Amino acid sequence: MLGIASDGLTYRHDHALAFFPAMPWLARVVARYVLDPLFGSSRSGSDADANDERLLLAWGGIVVANLAFLAASAALFGLVCTVTKRPHRAFLAAVLFACQPASVFMSSFYTEPVFAFLAFSGMWAMEQSYWALAALLWALSTLVRSNGILHTGFFAYHFLFVKPRFRFIMYAAVVFAPFLWWQLVSWHRFCTPPTVAYTPPTWCATRPLDVPTLGTPHLPVHGLPYTAVQAQYWHVGWLRYWSLAQLPNFAFAAPVLVHSIVQIVNARDWPVPYRVLHAFCVFYGLTSMHVQVVVRMFSCLPLMFLTESRRWVLYSVLWATVGAILFGLFYPPA
Repeated sequence: MLGIASDGLTYRHDHALAFFPAMPWLARVVARYVLDPLFGSSRSGSDADANDERLLLAWGGIVVANLAFLAASAALFGLVCTVTKRPHRAFLAAVLFACQPASVFMSSFYTEPVFAFLAFSGMWAMEQSYWALAALLWALSTLVRSNGILHTGFFAYHFLFVKPRFRFIMYAAVVFAPFLWWQLVSWHRFCTPPTVAYTPPTWCATRPLDVPTLGTPHLPVHGLPYTAVQAQYWHVGWLRYWSLAQLPNFAFAAPVLVHSIVQIVNARDWPVPYRVLHAFCVFYGLTSMHVQVVVRMFSCLPLMFLTESRRWVLYSVLWATVGAILFGLFYPPA
């Protein structure tokens, strides 16, 4: 993401499309309007100045991540307190969130802390029946990570099983819209060449829709740019990660997956959509993604932190330490 931010969000390489634009943009804003006035940097264009700018951007991302980490803890506290009416349990959840196995990612230039803040805030707003605010927050989360679209399930549940009101469909569309917008932008950026000499990426060869919408570029029927890039460059897809070589990564993820299943079963006092969302993430993590990523991906799921198990607390503290060391050495689950 540092490369995306330093390039001015131009996305010069198609593999960068896997990273959505909100976090690099926030890093640029903080670096330009907060850190640069405080610490200064020249604009002569030399290599040293370019390195200074990248350093400011890196610090901008770190500042955003850590502020979002704190805000996410507060949002989780508010959410759990609203649902359970037990402030002590909410405080414990916030503490466990701060000491989670993915702590190193929550303090680094990663999308997880901002996404967790928006996810928890949207859930908290929904629990107080602020539906429009929840939709807005979850729409913003979709600009941070693609799994923000999963929050549409909350509106689908209320439409199907609580009150079949049209507004829930509209709110779900609001949450999904940023994802669709980013696919259109990505398709236009790489699959509509500005010159004859330009060679589009191979994934642009997928068959486009027959009817364009409002003059926007066609989207591929057989795969969106995001899914195509994930499959081509990261080997992401149905059971594509299931091989003997990946057994260590499954071992890395096993405690988080087992804990998730236990929490899904035990959290009977929580509304059904939270349990369904968590169950889907477990299923998807096991079958269709780099499984070790669940260590940080599940940081946005509140059920992860609704436990008083000493074993889980011990694991969280130990793995937060080990994970920080592995992260610094560029080993999985980084």
